[in-house]
Amino acid sequence: MNLILQILSCLVLVLVEIYIWCRLLKRKIDWKSYRIYITIGLALASTFLNYTYNSQFLRVLVIILIYVAIVGFQFQGEKINKILITPIMTEFILIISEFILTIILLFVFDSDKLFDMLNSAIIPNFIVAGLSFIVVQFSFIYKIQGYLVRKTENLGKKILILFSFIVVITINVMLSTAYFSIPKENMVIINTLIMIVYAVIVVKIIDTKDQYIDINNKYNATTTSLMEYENILDKYRILNHENKNTLLTIRSMIVKKEKNIPEYIDAIIDSKIQDNEKLMFETNIIPAGGLRAIIYAKMSTMQEKNIDVKLKVDRKVRTVDLIELGERNVLDICKIVGVFLDNAIEAVENIENNHVSIELYAVDNILYIDVGNTYQGILEIEKFASVGYTTKENGHGYGLSLVKEIVSNNSKLSNEKMVSKDYFKQTLQVKLK
Repeated sequence: MNLILQILSCLVLVLVEIYIWCRLLKRKIDWKSYRIYITIGLALASTFLNYTYNSQFLRVLVIILIYVAIVGFQFQGEKINKILITPIMTEFILIISEFILTIILLFVFDSDKLFDMLNSAIIPNFIVAGLSFIVVQFSFIYKIQGYLVRKTENLGKKILILFSFIVVITINVMLSTAYFSIPKENMVIINTLIMIVYAVIVVKIIDTKDQYIDINNKYNATTTSLMEYENILDKYRILNHENKNTLLTIRSMIVKKEKNIPEYIDAIIDSKIQDNEKLMFETNIIPAGGLRAIIYAKMSTMQEKNIDVKLKVDRKVRTVDLIELGERNVLDICKIVGVFLDNAIEAVENIENNHVSIELYAVDNILYIDVGNTYQGILEIEKFASVGYTTKENGHGYGLSLVKEIVSNNSKLSNEKMVSKDYFKQTLQVKLK
């Protein structure tokens, strides 16, 4: 009789868990499909055997790992992050339900009777199943699920599995310790506090990785789009030249009648148009393939911010063909230079001595790209590779660690840093052969 009650309580719990999976994944149970009955059978057998024969210190770990496999089987086609998160969220709901049940029973029974009752795993299973059914109806559950899904959307499978595994192990250890190694009166409070603290830590780590991915995506433009941008710049240079000729023609036509008009036109030619042509001419000698577009765009931004920027390109660089390096290498170069220039802009835009220098030169089949800038404050150059370290007051610093990751994965690239008084310079070295 006791065995039948145990199996029945496990069945009720399994059915509620499957219901929770469907709710979290916004799926309907298809009772006509054989898959749902296999799922019920696997979950029931796993739950019963796990809680009957497995060690108390491994129960939660084992059952979540099994449920991940079962969820993947039942809901084929779902993304890996949802398959991993759903069983963990289900365990979270069960923990909330057990917490509610424990609080209620603490007011009815003394701690010893309560502990024996919770360990019987028959009556509590029925009650926890009912409470879980109620808890999953609350909207905050879906907000937590949605938040975790969004934050893990862009994480790689290895990182996602690692995070999930750490969370599962920690839940297992904490529950085992809480229920079997501390005074029973403090069990609920301590267990809850530990869970909250660890949840905050995990969410913070995921959020940091999410920001890092956003920074990476910021520079993840394709080589094709960059080359299209260069074509637009070439057309703009020609159009700008034609506009200049038009203004000169107008000047020659009206010079005899209006004395102020020629001076006005001369001012336009000598300032805005001349400045634009100068910038285009300077960047036009940079090798094509995307790098020219990146530098032109950033120099245009510096001009708008009234930043003193100087560009120097050695003659040997004009013969360099970056396209021969391959799309991946060109894209990596553009990402790194983009990070260098963005950091330089942010470092100088709010200081009086706002000087930025860009220099390209080639020596012994190595292309050197120097980006230097003045700065204020203290630079801890040994910390530049650390995720989150920044030289900017309100920056996040993820661009610096992005550079380190790119360089470490690309044998053609290397990076050097130099600090001298109030001047900081980073150099990207590109092996051309």
